[in-house]
Amino acid sequence: MGRPDKTVYVTLTALVDSKFVAKNDEGKYVLTDAGRRELERIRFVRMAEEEDDVEIISNTRTAIALGRCYDLLFDIRYLLSRTPKAEGEERRAVSERMNIVRNLLLKYNPSLKKDELLKEEKKGLDIGIADLVSGGIWWGKRFVKWGLKDRYIHLVNLTRELPEGPVKDEILASLALFREVAGKLDNRLKELVPYS
Repeated sequence: MGRPDKTVYVTLTALVDSKFVAKNDEGKYVLTDAGRRELERIRFVRMAEEEDDVEIISNTRTAIALGRCYDLLFDIRYLLSRTPKAEGEERRAVSERMNIVRNLLLKYNPSLKKDELLKEEKKGLDIGIADLVSGGIWWGKRFVKWGLKDRYIHLVNLTRELPEGPVKDEILASLALFREVAGKLDNRLKELVPYS
């Protein structure tokens, strides 16, 4: 194999100067944390087939909103699993909506891995209430995490900034489901305002 072209070294030097690449103990060039983040950003842009900043910002905002939506559904599914009187139909509806939002989240946030999300979801159902006491409150005989109402309102505000389309429709359907189910579990959550 011949010597690499001089442009390889010029490119490597530029990457080192930008702190995207560094030499390890063996003298080999490796990606830094900043380099990995930049690579994910480039992959995200290519995956979305968008090159301008407006579209990148829009896709990032969508990914953030989907993440918040996923978290809310995750929490409500946990609460339903710990509520003996919860109807099976409600549990199914939340699980189905979680599947939809998870798949959209994976599409818009390529740094996430499906198997890791599924593992966290399973762990979230198995975890004991005592392990979560610092993150929530007892409400009647149920345990309700802090901030569900505030996080719901935050997601409503994020959703207003999203472009019209199927992703926004799925988040709106999730918000409606969360509001309906959460209101049955906690009277304070009945006050949640619908998206308008």
